[in-house]
Amino acid sequence: MSWSDGLGATSQLVRATLLVMFAVLLQVTVATDLDVLGGRPDLVVIVVVSIALLRGPLAGAAAGFAAGFLVDALGLVVIGATSLTLTTVGYLVGVFGERLRETAAIRPLLAIGLASIVAGLGELVVAVLVGSGPAVSPGLFLAVVPGSMLNVLLAIALYPAIRLALRRRQPRTLAIDPESVAAA
Repeated sequence: MSWSDGLGATSQLVRATLLVMFAVLLQVTVATDLDVLGGRPDLVVIVVVSIALLRGPLAGAAAGFAAGFLVDALGLVVIGATSLTLTTVGYLVGVFGERLRETAAIRPLLAIGLASIVAGLGELVVAVLVGSGPAVSPGLFLAVVPGSMLNVLLAIALYPAIRLALRRRQPRTLAIDPESVAAA
């Protein structure tokens, strides 16, 4: 369940890096303008949680930090707020994913929904603690819920695609029939 398992570790790392970069790019260019029922989807959370569920806490924390750093570097929020929350969310979801094996198809959707709420509230708390966030009101906490529901709806299509992109490839072996070799 880690990056170092198998021969395709480098390939998986490259694919996960490309997924994170693509999610950040889409988040910054497209998702910031989407507003559905008062919520905005967070593609970065979906990708980080998917990586954490599929590859464990270390990979989830690394993906969370990288994605958070990219979002922070693009100046969308307080520097470090996204990195801190996504690193924590990636690690915790990875630990959760290791403890519960894939027994139900709804498990990733529940994890993405809960992680979306935790990430949204975490960024809000960090912003308030450093003094650059808005005044805390119940409306701000409730605004996280529609975004979380949008993330769950998007995850129905995105999680299987991410799982397919990060699947471990089996090395090809040449099968030789001993009878055909003996006959030659």
